[in-house]
Amino acid sequence: MNLSYSQMLQAIGLDCAPEAWQSAWPRALATFPSGGIPWLTDAYTQRVLAYYGLDVARFEQPYRQTLQAIREDSILQHLAWLWHTLCVLDEGADPEQVDAWPEIALLERVCPLFPAVILLSGHDTMLRRLEARGQTARFLQSYRQGLAYSCIQDIDYAGAAALSVSRMEWGLHFIQGDIYCLGSLQFIPEIYHGPVYGFTHRPTGRTVLLYKGEQAIDSQGLPTSGKHAAFMTRWEQSGDGITAHEVLPGGRMLPQAVHYPMGELIPLFAPGDAALSVHIPPQTDLSPSAVQQSFNACQAEFSTWPEDKRPRVLTCHSWMLSPQLECILPPDSRVLAFERRFIALPYAGHEKSFLRFVFRQPTDTAYADLREDTSLQRAAKAWLLEGKRLRAGGGLIPFNRL
Repeated sequence: MNLSYSQMLQAIGLDCAPEAWQSAWPRALATFPSGGIPWLTDAYTQRVLAYYGLDVARFEQPYRQTLQAIREDSILQHLAWLWHTLCVLDEGADPEQVDAWPEIALLERVCPLFPAVILLSGHDTMLRRLEARGQTARFLQSYRQGLAYSCIQDIDYAGAAALSVSRMEWGLHFIQGDIYCLGSLQFIPEIYHGPVYGFTHRPTGRTVLLYKGEQAIDSQGLPTSGKHAAFMTRWEQSGDGITAHEVLPGGRMLPQAVHYPMGELIPLFAPGDAALSVHIPPQTDLSPSAVQQSFNACQAEFSTWPEDKRPRVLTCHSWMLSPQLECILPPDSRVLAFERRFIALPYAGHEKSFLRFVFRQPTDTAYADLREDTSLQRAAKAWLLEGKRLRAGGGLIPFNRL
């Protein structure tokens, strides 16, 4: 089929698409299998669904519906091969960029599990990458669970009839083999891009976090939009020192900037440094001992990496780091103990994280209709119904402080 890129976009109802799609289009056309796409066959489908435990009606039925729609439509076949080329064959699709790929009404209507088809198309490639890196024995079970979760999460956790395109992000980390499953936590090597610089304060030995850049800060000391700004941050650096806003406990900042002489600051981490993103798998063991074992394993794993790739800082963004949790959880909560391991960042997430991961309901669910099956759900629901906010938080740990 002589199909142009513009024809493909028009057929799926898009006026424009990510630049990466257009760049990969000639390569996808040149490699499109003339004998049919192998991962659309019944034999492949039966094998991978059984392998991941996805051969259950609530998933298999819409999955096979999606496969049939793709098989019957050459446009959808080319789109599927384009995504497979980007996400699996090239190993070049940045999962965070895929998170921003457009949701396509046509796919939601006739191919509800199109993103899951693309993720599972990478099954054999994922196994080969694990084997080539000598990681099969260590990580296979976690990868198996993680990819299955990525495919079914919208159905099981949000009660949706389809898998959102944005949900491909987490699954791609498994396909690309860049997740290190060490005990109860998972770690992804990345480049640190945060606006916070970390230092050791030479006179006291404490960690100092300074915010660089112009950012509107609200009356609570957290980042906000301009119309709610109480003040703007500033950063001034000269030969004798740095004047900036210091990140205080709770991730908040005060209107007054502080000055530190350069001789008092030992650099810990900065934007552009190697880093690790910390992920908390569903239903993992968050006991203090299990978390410490994971961090010990992390330090042993990555401390031997080459200097230019050795992480300087660990970051985490999660509902489990919400600063409001201390108001609704008991002091001996494992979640709070985990949260206290991190230095809070000036980050204000959205309530949607709680609706999805705490209540496991669609993100547009009215607060009055939220579940009350657990003590956390009951406490969080009562908090929200009082008109208070529950927002995901962010934190970091310098690698040498694990």
